[in-house]
Amino acid sequence: MLSSETLISISQWWTILLGIALLIFGFFGALMNWMIFSRQRFRKASSSQYIVTQSIFDVITLSVALLPQVIVGGFGYPYLFSLQLLCTFRNYLSIFSSQAALYSKCLIAFDIWASTSRHATIRQWAKLNRVRFLILMNILFWMLASIPYAVFAKILLIRNIWQCTVVGPGILTYQAYVFVPCLILFIPLFSLSFFGYFSYVNMTRFNALVHIRQINRQLVRMVLVQIAVTAISFVPYGLQFIYSTVTANWQKSSQWMALDSLIVQITRIGFFGNSTVEFYIYISQSNDVRFTFKQILMNFKVICGRNRVFSINARTHNTNTT
Repeated sequence: MLSSETLISISQWWTILLGIALLIFGFFGALMNWMIFSRQRFRKASSSQYIVTQSIFDVITLSVALLPQVIVGGFGYPYLFSLQLLCTFRNYLSIFSSQAALYSKCLIAFDIWASTSRHATIRQWAKLNRVRFLILMNILFWMLASIPYAVFAKILLIRNIWQCTVVGPGILTYQAYVFVPCLILFIPLFSLSFFGYFSYVNMTRFNALVHIRQINRQLVRMVLVQIAVTAISFVPYGLQFIYSTVTANWQKSSQWMALDSLIVQITRIGFFGNSTVEFYIYISQSNDVRFTFKQILMNFKVICGRNRVFSINARTHNTNTT
């Protein structure tokens, strides 16, 4: 069995290497999603509205949740959480952004199901005015539901490290038996599975082809892949939560605690993968996304080329005038 020092070192390196990789790919993917699905060819598709919204919240989540995790858990710089105001702000914004992004995925699954339904009344929920209403409700709900994580945020010295956490029997009971199992695990997993399955059923029905042609079929396919990947990623996080809840009051050795810390870091950092994979799923599944992405790259090259030509001309002009 590895020593506690070795397990802690593995945990830190896992956080640093995978965390930095997720930050790089996540920021790039979210930016590309925003640029691609804001374009005219995608703007009228109802799911695009949810994807753009999710991309914005993914950037916030990576910035206020994953980046501090890498700095504190990976590089061991605890002073980031030494200010109460910063702790309160980080707790609130990380819960708000991560949950708003997660439920945006659920709304994407709902939108695909509604868009492919053979019932006209259900398909009305894919209209842009209703989509924007659901986006607003999602944002307002999590703005209010995240307030307890700001109110009960405290800075504690745990194992000689300042940590930002929530304190209080009420909030801890709520987190253990309501927030994580229901709002993070069960409801999103059920929604993604339910709407994903029946969207696939709608896609396979012959009489559904008429109105399915009215939406981007590639968009439907790539969202179904995203739903499957997201649902699978819930499994290790859910198992880790069950284990941590069951063993919370057990007496543990330093080696056991180090192993628990490693497991928590692996599942927690892995869970942030949900905020990074969407763009790479979309670009692998959709010709339209790949084409638009190539256009963005070409435009970037043209802009860089113009700037280079302008810079060369400016230097030439300065040389000629001296």
